[in-house]
Amino acid sequence: MMATAETEGVDQLTTNRVPLSRVFDGERNYLFSMKTNVRSYEWGVDEAETLLSDVRDSLDAAADDADAYELNSVILVRGKSVPKQGQFYDVHDGQQRIVTLSLILAAMRDRYLQLDDPEMAMELQKKLRPDKPRQERVLRVLLRKQESELFERILDRAGGEGEMGPAVKLPTTKERKALRDAEQRVADNFEAIKQSVDEIDKAALDKLFDYLMDHCFVMFSESPTSKMARSLVMGQNRGKNIEAIDEFKGKLIFGGVTGETQQ
Repeated sequence: MMATAETEGVDQLTTNRVPLSRVFDGERNYLFSMKTNVRSYEWGVDEAETLLSDVRDSLDAAADDADAYELNSVILVRGKSVPKQGQFYDVHDGQQRIVTLSLILAAMRDRYLQLDDPEMAMELQKKLRPDKPRQERVLRVLLRKQESELFERILDRAGGEGEMGPAVKLPTTKERKALRDAEQRVADNFEAIKQSVDEIDKAALDKLFDYLMDHCFVMFSESPTSKMARSLVMGQNRGKNIEAIDEFKGKLIFGGVTGETQQ
């Protein structure tokens, strides 16, 4: 792990390159919350399909097991530690990749069930909902409450003890028009990802799973404060382009407020 700070003695920004096998493990080392994120889930079908195809292309081009795929940086702030749930991290940048990766894993889980491999399907389900004895059920990734219902149903397919429940029924095209924009994108992207994954045979699906877990990495940058995290996001200008209205909203909301909790 690396750590950097502007001056000695102040809170530090820490960075850590983490394989997806640790990000999406059976434990609760990483639980992600988008509830304080100013932006919604904004990736469309093109971006979601590009992420999946990029990973598959990297797998196909890998000369040996040492070749890795880098998913770029994700900016986090340590959030609440919730009793019987775990330690959550507020995601300030990287929401699009984390949510889309979750949809890819959910599609792979469903494909393993189609291929009559419930053991691998349950393995993926545990990565999306890491259950622990005497702990409350919690999903790995939480969207903003008003946008989360469909996403949660896609990720949480666990049935009874050690069993898988029925697949989620996606809203029809007509029904999607009544959803919030973020929920429409979740439905559209999962549908497109699932169509691609459903064409993968068992051997190729196993290889994709192993490559995702062991050779795909995320660079986590953990900021000690939300203020520093916002500065990093603005400085990197990542995700959707920052519009003038975003600058104005930032100044309006944060300009006259100095307290971290209030911000």
